[in-house]
Amino acid sequence: MRKSIYPSLAIDGIRKNSRIYIPYLLMNILMVGVFSIITQLSLSNVLGGMPGSESLADILAFGRIVMAVFSAIFLFYANSFLIRRRMKEYGLYNILGMGKRAIRRLVLVEQAITYISTTAAGIILGIGTSKIFEMILTRMISGTVSYSFEVHAETLVYAAVFFGIINMIISLNAIRILGKAKPVELLRSENAGEKPPRANYLTSLAGIALLGWAYYLAVAIEQPIEAFTLFFAAVLMVIIGTYLVFVAASVALCRILQKNKGYYYNRKHFVHVSQMAYRMKRNGAGLASVCILMTMVLVTMTTTVSLYAGKTDCLSNQYPMDQNTSWSEMGYHGEGSSTGSDNLDSELTGRIQDVSEKHDVQPKDLRHYAEYTITGMLEGDEIKPDMEFYEDAFVDYSRLCEVHFIDIEDYNRMSGRALSLKPGEAAVLSIKAGEDRDTVRIGDVSVKIKEYLPAGSLDLVGAGGGSMTCAMFVFARDMNELVEPLKEFKDIKGRPMLMHYWHMDYDYERELSDEEAKTLSDDISSVLNQYEGYMSNSSSRQIERADFISIFGGMLMLGILLSGVFAMSAVLIIYYKQVSEGFEDQKRFEIMRKVGMTDRDIRQSISSQMLLLMMLPILMACMHMCFAFPFLNKILMMFGLFNLKLMIAVSAGCALAFVLIYVAAYRWTSNAYYRLVTTD
Repeated sequence: MRKSIYPSLAIDGIRKNSRIYIPYLLMNILMVGVFSIITQLSLSNVLGGMPGSESLADILAFGRIVMAVFSAIFLFYANSFLIRRRMKEYGLYNILGMGKRAIRRLVLVEQAITYISTTAAGIILGIGTSKIFEMILTRMISGTVSYSFEVHAETLVYAAVFFGIINMIISLNAIRILGKAKPVELLRSENAGEKPPRANYLTSLAGIALLGWAYYLAVAIEQPIEAFTLFFAAVLMVIIGTYLVFVAASVALCRILQKNKGYYYNRKHFVHVSQMAYRMKRNGAGLASVCILMTMVLVTMTTTVSLYAGKTDCLSNQYPMDQNTSWSEMGYHGEGSSTGSDNLDSELTGRIQDVSEKHDVQPKDLRHYAEYTITGMLEGDEIKPDMEFYEDAFVDYSRLCEVHFIDIEDYNRMSGRALSLKPGEAAVLSIKAGEDRDTVRIGDVSVKIKEYLPAGSLDLVGAGGGSMTCAMFVFARDMNELVEPLKEFKDIKGRPMLMHYWHMDYDYERELSDEEAKTLSDDISSVLNQYEGYMSNSSSRQIERADFISIFGGMLMLGILLSGVFAMSAVLIIYYKQVSEGFEDQKRFEIMRKVGMTDRDIRQSISSQMLLLMMLPILMACMHMCFAFPFLNKILMMFGLFNLKLMIAVSAGCALAFVLIYVAAYRWTSNAYYRLVTTD
């Protein structure tokens, strides 16, 4: 056979099967386009010159990896629909004299045409629209919009190489499938279907158990760090459980419906229930895939929109004041300096004030206080500051608790209260450590809790909840005497665990530019670094704001792009499911028309089938999201976001928007199925 005939046969085959090929080609173009957009943004010189660009680049690089992995999995999955539909055509070629070697060559040519056309169109689409997304992202992170256009060669190389590898793997898989099939099997493949599987109650129970376990973890876990460490395990359980439940439970559903004679022997239901039983395994897997993709959209959009909308709260919780400064001796209080801690504290405080005045900045709402800190494992009413837990292979960070001891006089001065405590009593501000105990024991120190202070009642570093571990702020009398028994606890290197810190935090009296804030913070750091034997830190909320906005803005942009791809992938699965079954059901509905079934009956039967099957994924996805909400809420606490009302509003809005999209997809796919089964 002349080689020149392969391109014409390939193009003709794609054209004749345009109903199933066009959505696949468009999905290829979309994925290449989104991959190119993310690559362009990660390499953008405009975004690279903005504050927080390093964090933004890391976020975009991670998004590119996610997009690449998902594209490989989904395109491989979607191509299976095309192979199944084309089997009869390839079998006819084989019967007419075309050998399997020639058929394999034809498949390679078809795949090459698909790869070249979709990759080129996707790169053009991605590069052409990347400037729009760059401008949107620039606005989101409060940057200066640039109208210069740039094309990075890496974008073309990455897209061409990666999607070339995907198409090569898809081609090899198609050749493998065709190589195993016999000519007669190819001709009959379209009508082969699947045998109605038996209802496997053990599999169904296993799926329900996995979902129940994941739901229990989501509801029962209290500590954010524990939620974060178990999140991916719970996700895996939900994915496996969803597939098992959809496949096994859908079989059981068919059996129940078939036993209900009043429902089953009805012109609206008879056809689609019998078809469901005939193809149940494939239906279950497809619907489970749609459900997982929908859940991914809801989770992605809820978290990214919530973080971006609450970025100011997150920033304030982690950096309570405009300028946050702290210093401590290396080792235990009194061992790192010959100057004397009290004198040095006064000296540093004075020098920081001098630096601020030099920059024409008068401190406002000054918070100057000292504290002792020690870390231990929380067990009921006791915090054990020993290092035995570090010997374990896996540290249970959910029980790790940082205790801050602060003098009650400092608290009264900063809060404006006049709280009076007796010896042995304390007021406690608990961050993720619970408020259900009357006393707490830290090592050899026992404290009676007189009052729990409300969260957010005092702006202190670490009190905003941004830490991954829990924390407890203990305000008591005679702080130095209280912590005396804790001096003996050593870390794994033999150093005292008790640390002594001084803090000087304040707001700016006037508004500073980013450059002024950075210069002030750097000068304060220079003063602190002059003292040997001390650890110090100087941070400006205004400087950190750029990183926060870049990170959350980048996450939101990725969330929008990835959610769009996930949603389109779900729609394509639904479409392919209906189209592939529509081709198979043409003859069945033709027979039903001959025995008296009208087009109206067919339309009602299709609507009944679509409502029964297509609503299951969205209902299950919403249920997944409801149980995942406590999980996500705790994880977002690690970012300093405690606004529960905001999260509820965002999740409800995302769910409503996606339901509307899903209803539109439902109408489109049901119309496509109806046109196929009513075609003469």
